[in-house]
Amino acid sequence: MTSPNSTFFIKQNDTLPVIQEYLRNADGTAINLSGASVAFHMMFGDGTLKVNSGAVIDNAVTGLVHYAWVGVDTNTAGTFYREWQVTTAGGGIVTTPNWTDYPVQITAQIA
Repeated sequence: MTSPNSTFFIKQNDTLPVIQEYLRNADGTAINLSGASVAFHMMFGDGTLKVNSGAVIDNAVTGLVHYAWVGVDTNTAGTFYREWQVTTAGGGIVTTPNWTDYPVQITAQIA
C-alpha cells in the first residue's frame, strides 16, 4: 500500500502491484465512501490524461481504495501524477489530493 504523499513506483509494462491508498480530506480525516463511486486519474506532467478509470472501494468507512493497472497504463516510462475523484451518494465531487501532487514513477524496462 502506498503511503499518503509518497511516490508510487512500478516497472514499465507491469500490472502489479495494484495501487491502494486511504483517501483523506485535507485535515487528514478519512473520506467516508459509503454510497460513493471513485475514479482513478493519472496524467503526464504536461497535463495529458493517461488513465481515467473506475477504482474499487475496499473499505468505505476508512476510505481505502485501489486501482488495478491494465497494460496500457504503464507502457510509458516517466513521472506521472495521480488523483482519486470521489462522487458522493448525493452527487457531490471531491478530488484528493487537493493540496499537492502525488507522483507515479514508471521505471523503464530493461528487456
